Amino acid sequence: MRPPPLVAGVGLAGALLLGLAAPSCLFSPRPAPPPCDPNTDPTCRSAPIPQPRITPEAVRNNIQATLQALVVEPIYDDNLDAGFRYVPDQAAQSLVPPGFFDNWGKQKEVSFMRSLLEGRPDATHPRRMTVSFSLWTDTGVLQDPQRRYSFLYAVALEYPDSTQASQVRCESYRAEALWDFVADANNLWTLQKWEDKQPENSPTDPCAQQRGSLGILRGERGSATAPRKPEGSSAP
Repeated sequence: MRPPPLVAGVGLAGALLLGLAAPSCLFSPRPAPPPCDPNTDPTCRSAPIPQPRITPEAVRNNIQATLQALVVEPIYDDNLDAGFRYVPDQAAQSLVPPGFFDNWGKQKEVSFMRSLLEGRPDATHPRRMTVSFSLWTDTGVLQDPQRRYSFLYAVALEYPDSTQASQVRCESYRAEALWDFVADANNLWTLQKWEDKQPENSPTDPCAQQRGSLGILRGERGSATAPRKPEGSSAP
């Protein structure tokens, strides 16, 4: 006796299953797009590989590396404590309204660095940033889980010259500063406070403009993006 014929519906379902399992499936994953090319795309940047935050020096190195790469997040954000605050030197404070820096915390600091570094190089976004530290010293004032270091920093920003494509405009920011660090329960450190003490000048600085501490630039960028008071308003 001949076996009964297959039900047409079953045969169709089997064919569909075989089709889905075939290598030429329409839903097979597409290859990842090629990485951007920094030679043709000025905004193409790669974040450095961060060091484990097991010492204050590792945090310092992470901050230096990510700023020089012109990439703010996630490394800069990760290395700042949730309670981070910035304290300006007197020269920077004198150029802004009273109370301007009172609430300069982590969110405002990250926003400042993003507005400065992220974007196509032009008159307001540098094409290069160099950061160096010297006289790095543990003051011994704070005890675990906190540490305070005094040091000198030098930051150079190179902007493309809008009038001559082959030329650059260079600004430098130098200051004596204090950094406070704090460790969590896992002994992972973050930067808790950045305090600029006084600006420093250098006769060997290659930049034509020596502008003081980075508080000067924070004040300029923060003032430019701050909402303006309505005319006639008496609000502070």
